[in-house]
Amino acid sequence: MQSTTQASSPTLLPAQASHLPGFHLRPNPGLALHQRATRERRLAGATEALEPLHRRLAGARARLRGAAEIDRRVAEIPEHYRVGRYLRVQRVVREEHSFRQARRGCPSPGTACRRITRRRFDIEFSIDRHAIAYDEKSDGMYRLLTNDRHLTAAQVFEAHKGQPAIEKRFEQVKTVHEIAPAFRKNEGRIEALFTLYFFALLAQALIERGLRGAMQREGLDELPLYPEHRPCRRPTTEQGASPVQPRAAPPPHARRRNRPGLRRATHRPAAPDPSPARRLPDRLPRPRLTTPPPAK
Repeated sequence: MQSTTQASSPTLLPAQASHLPGFHLRPNPGLALHQRATRERRLAGATEALEPLHRRLAGARARLRGAAEIDRRVAEIPEHYRVGRYLRVQRVVREEHSFRQARRGCPSPGTACRRITRRRFDIEFSIDRHAIAYDEKSDGMYRLLTNDRHLTAAQVFEAHKGQPAIEKRFEQVKTVHEIAPAFRKNEGRIEALFTLYFFALLAQALIERGLRGAMQREGLDELPLYPEHRPCRRPTTEQGASPVQPRAAPPPHARRRNRPGLRRATHRPAAPDPSPARRLPDRLPRPRLTTPPPAK
């Protein structure tokens, strides 16, 4: 049984991996440009995030006095941008010296002064260009690792292209067979249940292989298994075991209403009339204005 997988480790160079059995590389210029642009964008974002922290520590009111808090903030930024391999950040202690007179009074050339040393934390960061140059040599390399050492690079890549078919089987287990949820608590019973589902999936694959082989022998490219007898080029066991009855054709007047350019008639049922006792008049009587008689 052969298996192929994509190797995601960037530590092997093409020259180092060429002599490994089962390890194949395929260059992709577009992928190389994408990886290089992604690396530069992440490095730019990390350096821009470190600059405010550097200015804050250099200010008079940094409010970050503890070394543990500074180390935590420094470690969060490269981890967020995933550039810990290329960005070197370290916490340093800087000393600032100032001088004051030892005694009060006006200063003179012979006035004694004392030095006051103030220590504060700061950060220094730099980009490791050697690590970037090392990884740029493997940019655009699509790495494939297989346990079959007799396959060529083209055969390994062709076998790897069949991975969607394997993923399709997992999708059928979850949808057609409805393997989840499994209402079991004992691990042995769960393994036994999954084993039965595996046998069912194996039987389904064999049925589909036999059906498609029969289609190939008979010279058939498709079968009318979809609704309304539409053709199906890749029949599955679910479609073959439960054929769908064709849907009845709509009446002529319905087809005429659905034609483009014609307005569809919408019939809305009339609202029921309220009871006579609660029915309100359609129009309220208009009040009459009466003028008082003129005073004598």
